[in-house]
Amino acid sequence: MREHLFRGIPTQTVLMADYPQEYFKIVNGFVYGNLIADEHSPYIVGGIVDSDDDYCSMEWWCPVQKETVGEWTGTEAINFDTKKKEKVFEGDKLAFTIRDEVNELQYHEGFVYFCDGGFWVDCTADGDDEALFALGTVLLEDTDTQIIGNIHQNKELVR
Repeated sequence: MREHLFRGIPTQTVLMADYPQEYFKIVNGFVYGNLIADEHSPYIVGGIVDSDDDYCSMEWWCPVQKETVGEWTGTEAINFDTKKKEKVFEGDKLAFTIRDEVNELQYHEGFVYFCDGGFWVDCTADGDDEALFALGTVLLEDTDTQIIGNIHQNKELVR
């Protein structure tokens, strides 16, 4: 079974310190863990502390902004700012070069999203109508892929 990890930006209630934050860490504006959600209220939660057939207790929970929830893709790339390897999540913007049919390098930028059971990078904003790339080990091993931001904290990256 593949590992699932989610992130989200905490709600204003959490950010205004009126919420017990001693159990979870906010890293670069996000909280990371498992996801429990319905159509209105997503929570990023810690591990299961206690459970039986009728009950489940989480280590901690944090309400997050629905539109900022993203799943880890199972891949990593170099962060442009820190120069360290980081996990790639839905909503991240990647920059990479790949070789085309005639073996020439082409530069692309695009946002990661989930569709049809897989993660994709949509590069149509850089002028190529067909630049959708399946995100996986082939793309990241054959290129110098960098995370240059995300759609939630870097609105200027959205064109």
